[in-house]
Amino acid sequence: MTNTLPMIYVSQPQLPISYIQLCFSIHHSDFLSLASSESASQSSALRVLTQRQLQRGTQRIDRARFIRQIENLGTELQLTHRGYAHSVGTIALTRTLPQLSDLLHQAIIEPAFNSDEIEQSKRAYISELEARYDDDQSLAWLWLSRRLHLNHVLWGDYSIEAKHIEAIKVEDIQRAWPKLFNRNRFLPSFTSDLAKDKLSAMIQPLYDDLSWGEAKSTSSSLFQPCTLAGLDKLLKTSLTLVHKAGKQQALIFIAHPTIAPDHPQALALFVALCALGGTFSAPLMHEIRTKRGLSYGAHAGIKGEGHSRFVCVYCTPEAPQASEALMVMLQVYQRGGRGELSDNEIQFAKDYLINAHPFSMETPAMRAGMSANSSLMGIDPNLFFTQAERIKKLSPQEIRQSAQEHLSAQKLEVLVFGDQEQIGEALSSTLESSIAVDQVIRVKAKDGPEHIRV
Repeated sequence: MTNTLPMIYVSQPQLPISYIQLCFSIHHSDFLSLASSESASQSSALRVLTQRQLQRGTQRIDRARFIRQIENLGTELQLTHRGYAHSVGTIALTRTLPQLSDLLHQAIIEPAFNSDEIEQSKRAYISELEARYDDDQSLAWLWLSRRLHLNHVLWGDYSIEAKHIEAIKVEDIQRAWPKLFNRNRFLPSFTSDLAKDKLSAMIQPLYDDLSWGEAKSTSSSLFQPCTLAGLDKLLKTSLTLVHKAGKQQALIFIAHPTIAPDHPQALALFVALCALGGTFSAPLMHEIRTKRGLSYGAHAGIKGEGHSRFVCVYCTPEAPQASEALMVMLQVYQRGGRGELSDNEIQFAKDYLINAHPFSMETPAMRAGMSANSSLMGIDPNLFFTQAERIKKLSPQEIRQSAQEHLSAQKLEVLVFGDQEQIGEALSSTLESSIAVDQVIRVKAKDGPEHIRV
């Protein structure tokens, strides 16, 4: 019995190029018990390292030959890993799809699990991790993500260290493989001039083999999106001071968890934050850059993955001006929470978002990608494709109300990354003059993530 293959497909006629993404939704509970130490960080490292073996050869072809055969088709594989899904993708001439499909089939169904290749992959992963920790922007965002994800399954994704990668064994990857590459998690996405039924027939053998020994007649064909939970509300307002000696600039964040993308007020809040700080004409940019010259840029918006989203206001002033910049950011944020956005500010943001929306879906590949991402999160793709029309219908009062309900009376995570000696001790007292700070946390930029669990 052949099961129905779920698939994202967007036609691209008269152009003999195909965009392929073989996506797999992530179910985090599958992995927490697989890592040797059963830690969230090692579980995250295991997922990433397991996926990376897709480029390390197969049981029939070693890594060098596998890469060479991919390159002979005029392309290369791109691996993407997010909190709710991972994928392997490529852009290729349509006529090469049969050979490419066979190579991808081998990589997923017949992995080599070569110990030498896995060790090389681990060393490369550790080097990339160290490079990430050496980049101040990346490290500042890591600290913010750790603070906001303290009780969340994605904590591990932002807290991986070399020791978690080194502890992974070949047998760990072997156990994780069928959990990561599972037919119930599989969602291929194609943009092609080839007909959908031909693409479906081409990928069907891979879909059937993803049953991993289960009877094909009984194995479920229902795609299961990621069930990534939202972030817990903050119970305390915290000021986290991350010390990086010698850094001339500070990175300042005001953040807190927020509503899911399919919440009834999600779009109105999105517009409200754009009105506050999403354009060069918004109040945040005007107050920070134009009026005071504190930072080249300042931004307010929604960040995060899947349903695990957070409001974030941030800028990068010179370290001695961090206190002033933080107070201006807080004032603009609080203004939104009081519902004080003007009709003109709201209309400008609406027009900006409506006019920008077509650029986010102007190509077939972009439309396929948005459909796949929405489906992987369990969200109706129509929410994205109808966004401009729905923004037009939002009234200023609906937008102000969403800001009042979801920005006011929030506990906050305020994080300041930089040379704390240059920033000065006055920052804490300045902040506490405007909001009640429940705790102040001091860490060094290179501290391990365990230092943040306060």
